[in-house]
Amino acid sequence: METRRPKKTKNNGSLVITRLPGRSVKIGDDITITVLDTNRQTGARLRISAPLNINIERFFESGMNQ
Repeated sequence: METRRPKKTKNNGSLVITRLPGRSVKIGDDITITVLDTNRQTGARLRISAPLNINIERFFESGMNQ
């Protein structure tokens, strides 16, 4: 398990991290986000594993498309 401290951001409540393909981030006990692949043109492919009662939505934030 990695023990590096995350970089602080200006947005309260957010976390910016770097993960290689195959690496995961766990949120609570039952949500796991795994990086499947990364590509400069299409971005990152992620797998989100969560219980069926958790609503997962896609959205676009205009400030995040750099």
